[in-house]
Amino acid sequence: MPLSTPSVPVIVDGHQLSTEQCQIYYWVMKQIDNSNTDPIYTLVHGAAGTGKSLLLKAIRRGIQEKFGDDSCISTAPTAIAAQLIDSRTIHSTFVLKWGIVDVENFLNEIPDFEVRTLFGMQNAKVLLIDVINFKQLKVIPNSSKLWNLFRIVELPEINYRVIDEDQQEVSTDMRSGNNQEELYNYLKEVCFICWDLDQTKEKIVEEYQLLTQVTGSENIAVLAPSNEIVDDINFSLVSSEFGAKRFPPIHSDYLENCKNWNGAQQDVWLASGSPVVCTVNYDETIKNGSIGRVVAFFGEAIIVTFSSDTIEICRRPFKEGNRTFKQFPLRLGYAHTIERAQGATFDGIILVRNETWDPEEIKRWKEHEDGYGEIYTALSRARDLRNCRISPMRFLEFDCSPKVTKELKRMRQHSQELID
Repeated sequence: MPLSTPSVPVIVDGHQLSTEQCQIYYWVMKQIDNSNTDPIYTLVHGAAGTGKSLLLKAIRRGIQEKFGDDSCISTAPTAIAAQLIDSRTIHSTFVLKWGIVDVENFLNEIPDFEVRTLFGMQNAKVLLIDVINFKQLKVIPNSSKLWNLFRIVELPEINYRVIDEDQQEVSTDMRSGNNQEELYNYLKEVCFICWDLDQTKEKIVEEYQLLTQVTGSENIAVLAPSNEIVDDINFSLVSSEFGAKRFPPIHSDYLENCKNWNGAQQDVWLASGSPVVCTVNYDETIKNGSIGRVVAFFGEAIIVTFSSDTIEICRRPFKEGNRTFKQFPLRLGYAHTIERAQGATFDGIILVRNETWDPEEIKRWKEHEDGYGEIYTALSRARDLRNCRISPMRFLEFDCSPKVTKELKRMRQHSQELID
């Protein structure tokens, strides 16, 4: 699409948008200015760290300043990504349940106050979604018809999280799948933990503790593809902390406004200094996905420092099956699944690629297949690849999904035709 060079800079959260970001911003605002405009379907595409979320916040602010707060809805598929743009997840925003839901059942089960919330969205002019995952296209019926409507505009291949030029090139190669032999040799030299067959849960925990000491940073995370690995790492690390505490649920009947409990167990384990993630929209500033750190325990509250404030977190009502109970809306944040971590930024990352701790999985590692773009998605969360570790190290895969590559090519051709 034709984009003109902007003359007035745009500043969001203290950051000035780049020339390319400003071009997109002013193009969108120009289209919105025309009240008779046809619907605009635009995909802003770019590598991790290119400033897509910052651009989204700028567009949202511009639209709301012009048309009012209810004129723009912003959301994201994962909790961490959503809270980084001061929004709620797609499921929370549109009161959706997981899985396929019959329309009639949806309308019968949704509470009246949430129906009113949905009706209030009729005034919205723009819907902004951060972190679109092409892998989800297969679960959307007739998705090809949806994406046929979209134009694509791309931000330059610059990862603003990474300052080192060599690492910029490595990041680009990981995303494109180019120069795989050189890429593997670089990562093997920088990110090696241990021989694959020597990998254990204890070894990963030890490496995490060592990395926090060497870097002097508490903003280190373990990323893994499965909840089993994540839960084990979280429990092992909190158990190693001095004064770790177990908080069992307080069961009670007839609790109202209960949120669904999504944890593997109802007990919550915490220690002073533990990284945590809020699991509900606690207030106007602390939302589902907000990352913080436990400061202290005070009576029936837990003191947690988030980026925006230090607050007391109290128990909230939850339900699991037919049982209702009160529990602290926190989960440990030493480790995350790769999917949940999208949108987050860490000083260093330990990527655990196996799904289980079964030694047989490592012995058959040649048969392993990473998800398309999985290694890039994980490592692109880090500010410095020298503070990253990978295990197992053999057979790293950086291939892009052929279906995604084909769809991006089609969208680029379509956008070029519109320009011509």
